Amino acid sequence: MNLSMLSNYLHVLAMSVWVGGMFYIMLVEVPVLRSNLGALDFSKNMTLLGKRFQKVGWILLLLLLITGLSNIMLEDSIADMMKNENYSYSIMVKMILFMLMVINTAIHTFYLGPKMSSFAEKTSAEGNDDMNVEYAKLKKRSMISSGFSLLLSLVIIYYGLIASSV
Repeated sequence: MNLSMLSNYLHVLAMSVWVGGMFYIMLVEVPVLRSNLGALDFSKNMTLLGKRFQKVGWILLLLLLITGLSNIMLEDSIADMMKNENYSYSIMVKMILFMLMVINTAIHTFYLGPKMSSFAEKTSAEGNDDMNVEYAKLKKRSMISSGFSLLLSLVIIYYGLIASSV
C-alpha cells in the first residue's frame, strides 16, 4: 500500500466514523434515551455522550484535514487535475464546507454544549419556567447545529465523489 492509498483510506474511514457516529446518535441513541429516561437523566446522558463523541470528533476532523490536504498533494498529476474545472471546483467547495463544519462543530462543542449542560443542571435544581424555556431554545439550537453538521458532511461526501471521478 503506497502513501496515497493509505491517505485516501484513512480519509474515507475518518469520514465514515464521523458521519456514522452522527447517524448513530440521531437515529439510535437519542430515541432510546428519550423513551427510557426522564428529562434530567436524558440530558445528563446526552452530555456524557456528547463529551465522549467530541473527543473522537475533533480527532476525526483533524485526521480529515490532514488526509484531505495530503490526498491533494499526493496526486501524481495535481497540476493537470487543478486545470480540470470540475475537480478544482469540487475541491474548493469541499474545503469551504469543511471549514463551515469545523466552525459549526466548535460552536456546538464550546458554546451550546456547555451552556445546555449548565442550564440542565440549574433547571432541574430550581424548576424555573423561564430557565425551562431558555433550555428548550438551546436544545433546539443544538439539534439544528447537529443536523447542519450532518448535512454539511453529506454534501462534502457528494463533492468528494465528484472530485474522485475526474
